[in-house]
Amino acid sequence: MNTHLRSDNIFLRFGDDYSWGGYDIVNELWKTLRRTAVEPGQSSSPDFASFADECLLCSQIVIKGPTASENENESLWDPSPLEQASPSSPSTALAVEPPPGQIAGLIYLYAGPANLPAGEANIGVITESSMQRRGYAREAVQLVLRWAFEELKFHRVQAPILDTPDRDRAMRLFIGSGFAHEGTRRRAIFQPEGEGMAGLWKDVTYLAMLDTDWTLKSTWVRANRPLPPPVPSAWDEMFARHAREREELLQWEEKHGRIRRSLGTETLK
Repeated sequence: MNTHLRSDNIFLRFGDDYSWGGYDIVNELWKTLRRTAVEPGQSSSPDFASFADECLLCSQIVIKGPTASENENESLWDPSPLEQASPSSPSTALAVEPPPGQIAGLIYLYAGPANLPAGEANIGVITESSMQRRGYAREAVQLVLRWAFEELKFHRVQAPILDTPDRDRAMRLFIGSGFAHEGTRRRAIFQPEGEGMAGLWKDVTYLAMLDTDWTLKSTWVRANRPLPPPVPSAWDEMFARHAREREELLQWEEKHGRIRRSLGTETLK
């Protein structure tokens, strides 16, 4: 089902297909997802194969070839500087390319019974530690978004991000991929801490992309128009949205002249 989801650097292989090996890697990634992601952590079964069956798509991210892209339009967005290793960091060892066929991570698209009629799905992704900061996760996200919006005709894809130490990295990935920050549900998910241990209520931050967002960004790429720079944090994204709304309001006022200035509206400036 997923063999057509491929780019210059990766392809997606059905999640519990171990005919090429990789069981131990997938198992460790699944254990991490159970601790750090909403849908795997709330799954009724601790078994990865059962969770994969519940998903619209649950795939291994597999290395296809060299990381240098030959066709920018194939992956829609190039990895942002946030995803690339800095020359001075220890991750400059990334110059050693992983072999083709190596499993880089897992990605899933999940929609519950209430989500399907609304054309809405949740997305999650994880990469093995040695495969991070190479752009593989971003490429996999773009492949799944293209499938969800262009083939399944979904209306909305959201990324619920659990409050864990990996939260900021996940937010940079999805915001840099074009998702918008929508808000945080406080103490929304009860996350077990382990067998025989009490769990904790955790916040969930929601980022989302609409089908209209996808169409607009795809049009920009195909027209060779520069994309807006990725926003590095949720706060910056919120401030950027406020600046856009303020500018639109001031332009409307200049055109129509219908807003009377007061102490309240002065704060717009």
